[in-house]
Amino acid sequence: DGELLPPHAFVPSAERSGMVREIDMWGTRQAIRLIDEQRRAGRELRLEVNLSGRTLGDPSLPRAIQTELQKVPIDPGTSSSR
Repeated sequence: DGELLPPHAFVPSAERSGMVREIDMWGTRQAIRLIDEQRRAGRELRLEVNLSGRTLGDPSLPRAIQTELQKVPIDPGTSSSR
């Protein structure tokens, strides 16, 4: 219905159902795309993304993030473009 929910309202259910990694990666993709959109508009944007402990423990996480970063010309170590 478009209502914003705080993380504590959905993260425990997402972790129990196994959906938390998909939610975390969706948020990561959205942040990367937003940074790229703002860069193309001439604005510098720096974001931080909170991830669940379960996602942080996933050994495939670094590669998944690297794959997303390769889709856009942003440098994850700075807020400037590559």
